[in-house]
Amino acid sequence: MKDFTKIAQATNIQDSPEMAILNRVAREWQQGQSLIVWEVIPPVNTKSVENMVIIVKILILMSVFYTVFFTLAPLVQLLFYKTFDKMAMIGVFAILSVVLQLFVALPLLLKYLRSNRWRAIKITIDRTAKTASIRRSSNNIQTAAFGTPNVLLPAFRLPENNAGQYTHKKEALQSRISAETGFLFEEWAEIQAA
Repeated sequence: MKDFTKIAQATNIQDSPEMAILNRVAREWQQGQSLIVWEVIPPVNTKSVENMVIIVKILILMSVFYTVFFTLAPLVQLLFYKTFDKMAMIGVFAILSVVLQLFVALPLLLKYLRSNRWRAIKITIDRTAKTASIRRSSNNIQTAAFGTPNVLLPAFRLPENNAGQYTHKKEALQSRISAETGFLFEEWAEIQAA
């Protein structure tokens, strides 16, 4: 009887974006294209996950405040403001809660999105000009000529469920690129430890 788990896993790996990038770059490199561009998305680090959890908790808290304001609005209206219209009080509390969300939760969310906007590392290799450009963020762009010492390219990523069958393909491509450009590849475990 066939093991369909391995077949399904191999299909999922082959369809992954990491494998699509690896296959495309390998094909373009083999064909000798002069300009090769690819992006490597770093693995999610624990700090960004913690930041996202905090933002989600703040948004939940703001929703609770919003609900409490709507619940308390009629009571406050009955106790203190007998001359105000009930709908006017609900509107005041709704505006206060929305303003609170805009000034607290939205800036935190925008800060998080801004920090992760340039997470992908874009590598451009121009074989004609014999240069490479590594864009790690909007203001961190490194351009180097082939053979420049101490230039490290981020290693190609493989899918998380890779059982090692595509490691050889990745290493072969990286060694071909290193042989022509003189650049070395840095594995993600080394990058995250630094």
